[in-house]
Amino acid sequence: MEAVKNRCCKKVYTGNWLSHQCSRKGVVCREGKYYCNQHDPIRITKENRKKEEAWRKRHDEQSAEFERTRILLGLAKGIPTEELELYELILIGA
Repeated sequence: MEAVKNRCCKKVYTGNWLSHQCSRKGVVCREGKYYCNQHDPIRITKENRKKEEAWRKRHDEQSAEFERTRILLGLAKGIPTEELELYELILIGA
């Protein structure tokens, strides 16, 4: 087997505290170290930011929905259930 020049420098853990150097070819050089596409720290950072932005958007939407529900429940305090069901039917249009 031919040795891979400029292998990815990342350690890969195989379980039971065992690790070895990634066997893939290094395709990008960051601060003098080679990384494969999977372990490229810049790509990982961009991907994590994208995931975090998507999570933040979902979180903000859910928070707004929970706040609306909390306000509606606060406004509905003391109103009989039958009236609330009637208002719900009117608002939904059923």
